[in-house]
Amino acid sequence: MIGIMASRKILLGIVVMGLTIFLWHAFIYRRQSSKLQMVNQELTKVDRQISDWISETKGLSDYHKSLTVLEGRHRQLLARIPDMDELPELSQQIVALGKEHGCLVAYIRMPFSVLFPENLEPRPSGEGGLIVLPFQLVVRGNFRSLAGFLESMTELPCFSAFGELEMKRTAGDGNELETQLTMRINVKQEKARPKGLS
Repeated sequence: MIGIMASRKILLGIVVMGLTIFLWHAFIYRRQSSKLQMVNQELTKVDRQISDWISETKGLSDYHKSLTVLEGRHRQLLARIPDMDELPELSQQIVALGKEHGCLVAYIRMPFSVLFPENLEPRPSGEGGLIVLPFQLVVRGNFRSLAGFLESMTELPCFSAFGELEMKRTAGDGNELETQLTMRINVKQEKARPKGLS
């Protein structure tokens, strides 16, 4: 009888343990397992988002490099646009280029407003921009020297365009030509502008 009681206790203990394991698995482990799966899914989503963000930021760094290059180019271009007070020096450079190529720059006619800046019309504060000033030049030399001079004018530290250009032979030497041309130069105009020019 004692053996049957002991075996019943053991059997009852096994049933209670099995039931406890079953209840633990059904109510605790499964819930924790589903929560763990949800956490893993969220971590996977976050990992994907981080990967996407990293790939996007690689594009941003390329964009930043391109922007830096463009800003540098913009500064270089701005450096080639003279201020009004730099125009006399630019005229001296034109005369020096003529001498370098064997040409005589007979005269350079600047707009009245460049020679007499007191005729400048004030601009509203903060308003800036560019104006185009026409310069008239008369240059003398043979055809080859004039061609070299005109080509080298593109290397001046300014943005310019040639308008009217007229060539004719001079009265003296049969090889000498006189060239009259209009050169339009972009000039920085920050606080004032010549009257009648835009």
